[in-house]
Amino acid sequence: MAEHHEWLASVFSDNTCAGNFFADMARADREHERLVDLGFRLAGERLDLAVCVDVLDLRDTFAEVSRFRSSTPQPTLKDALGFSRDLEDHAAEKHLGAALASVDPSLSDLIQQLASDGAGDNLAFTGAVSRRGTTG
Repeated sequence: MAEHHEWLASVFSDNTCAGNFFADMARADREHERLVDLGFRLAGERLDLAVCVDVLDLRDTFAEVSRFRSSTPQPTLKDALGFSRDLEDHAAEKHLGAALASVDPSLSDLIQQLASDGAGDNLAFTGAVSRRGTTG
C-alpha cells in the first residue's frame, strides 16, 4: 500500500494538495506496516505459528495494482482516489487483519485499530473525491 501511495504522490507531484495527500497516506501505511510487523513478532514467539492468507486473492490484488499503474494515459486524480480507496478497503486491512487473526486471536485489538484507521482513510478518500468533484 505504501509503495502505491508513494507512486501516486510522485504522479501528482505537480498538484501540491494531491501529492501531499498521497504522501500522507504512504506515511500512514508505513506506520500500519510497523504495527503489523510488531504483531507478527509478538505472535511469532509461539511454537504453533501458522498464517492463513488468501494467496490467490493477494495475487489478483497485486495484478490489479500493476494494471492500474501501467495504464496510459496516467490515471486522473478522481480515478486514483477511487482506486486507492477500494484498494485500501479490500487489500490492506482485510488481508492483514485476517493474517494476524489467524496467527493469534489475542491480537484483535491491533486488528481493530488498523480497521478504524482504515475507516478514517476511507473518510479521507471520500472527502478528497467529493472536494475534487467530477473533474480529472
